[in-house]
Amino acid sequence: MTRVLLVDDEPRSLDAMEMALEEVCEVRRALSAEEALEVLAREKVDAVLSDQRMPGMSGVDLLAEIRMRDPMIGRMIVTGYTDPEDVIAAINRAGIQRFIRKPWHPEELVEAVCKVAGCTGSADDPFAVIIHDEASPVRGLVERARILAPFSVPVLILGEDGAGHALLASAMAEAGERRPFRSLSVLDEQAARSAIDAREGGTLHLRDLDRASPALQAHLLDLLGNQDALAPRILASIGPRGLEKLLPELRYGLAVETLELPALRVRRCDIIPLAEHYRRQAEEGHGVVTQGFSPDAREALLAHDWPGNLRELESAVIRGVLLAEGGAIEPVHLRLAGRASEEAGGNVGSADPAAETVAPAAGAQGGGTLREHVAALEARLIREALARHGGNKSRAAEELGISRVGLRAKLERYGISAD
Repeated sequence: MTRVLLVDDEPRSLDAMEMALEEVCEVRRALSAEEALEVLAREKVDAVLSDQRMPGMSGVDLLAEIRMRDPMIGRMIVTGYTDPEDVIAAINRAGIQRFIRKPWHPEELVEAVCKVAGCTGSADDPFAVIIHDEASPVRGLVERARILAPFSVPVLILGEDGAGHALLASAMAEAGERRPFRSLSVLDEQAARSAIDAREGGTLHLRDLDRASPALQAHLLDLLGNQDALAPRILASIGPRGLEKLLPELRYGLAVETLELPALRVRRCDIIPLAEHYRRQAEEGHGVVTQGFSPDAREALLAHDWPGNLRELESAVIRGVLLAEGGAIEPVHLRLAGRASEEAGGNVGSADPAAETVAPAAGAQGGGTLREHVAALEARLIREALARHGGNKSRAAEELGISRVGLRAKLERYGISAD
């Protein structure tokens, strides 16, 4: 059974929390941060829930110490924090995964503890739609978004087109119970103005804000300066270099916190989990069943740079599902090289899909088979990763989404030196 350590200098508060949690987890108690550390020295727990204000070491100090000792222990705090700067400082220092505001409701307490300590499955987690590997750079961003979700503060979401802005915004709206959720582009200025002026509460996700006219930006700035209970919570998306295109006052007003979505090419460990997710969706949506991705198709997916990010990946997988005609999805079905592969004789029904020719990789001369080009791309990516990490194989392997043993095998295959 999940074990949670409760820390509070008020015995009555501990009694109330234990009464709320006793049916869903095993409870341990401590009347101070120092006593909590003694409990942790002799017992294993899944999560710690601490009050912030205590004599001696504060709750944030305690959770920061726990983070250093064992980062796998879930960290939650009961607090009266209302200042966003205090919240963000606590997130950065202690990696707090859940804020429970006073006065808390028993159901709220149980839900928060279960989500952090693992009492419930990911099916109830709005952020489960943001598919990622355990080693993904997206993982930390998701945890920050999860903590910010319940607060009404505006958030800027940076990232390339197709990186998943709307997915993240929708998950934050659902996790923070700030519905209805609307996502629209500011390129339709009239619709954007109407949504800004609407007094429906909920969450408003404004896409392409760096392309908004100065007049629309000023209109949004007025909303931020005169918010009421029915004003929407604003989540705004901009491109990776879009900050300079915002009015300075709006930039500072929106960026209480900034979440930067990494491009798919720098989260390669997520490519296969995402591709499998899109494959299952496509098979269910189109009523077809394939034999999954062939090893060559997986290599091709990992080698591609994905300038269109998640949108491009989803389109490629749907295409692969439909063209595979019930067989294994091969590289030729994905058509990642674009029109050049079709002009080179991309016959979907070929007995040897790996032999289909494609346009050469950037800088390459002449033709070659798809397998040869995938190998050249893979070797180039490995060299670049090693160069970025000063020859450190473990870090390069983590970035590439492969094991250290797998990287060593590829170094030998391609004759690459890590020195």
